[in-house]
Amino acid sequence: MSGLIKFSANAWAENSSRTRFVFDFLINHLPAGSKKAELTELEENNVLLLSLGDPGEEVLVDLLADELPGYIEKIDDHELREAFRPELATLAEMAKAEKRDRKPPLDSGQSRQQ
Repeated sequence: MSGLIKFSANAWAENSSRTRFVFDFLINHLPAGSKKAELTELEENNVLLLSLGDPGEEVLVDLLADELPGYIEKIDDHELREAFRPELATLAEMAKAEKRDRKPPLDSGQSRQQ
């Protein structure tokens, strides 16, 4: 079985062990609440699918973009870290792209009225 994490313009499809690792990472880094409960339920039911292209998923995108890269480097098992690093780095880059795409354009001053 594999898992899928979709963004607005990209999708990350991986085997279940890597996807479960990501789910565990997100669950362990989320504060208590409905999003953590939702991910826990998905994982417990072996539904390793996330759609992160929708508004309201910013906290998950932020975790993947900002926290996952450092977390990868802290994996104690060297073989596991080396095996997972390329795919998890790709996921983090997709999350970073999602964040960039979601930022509103800078106001060039042309829309200001005085």
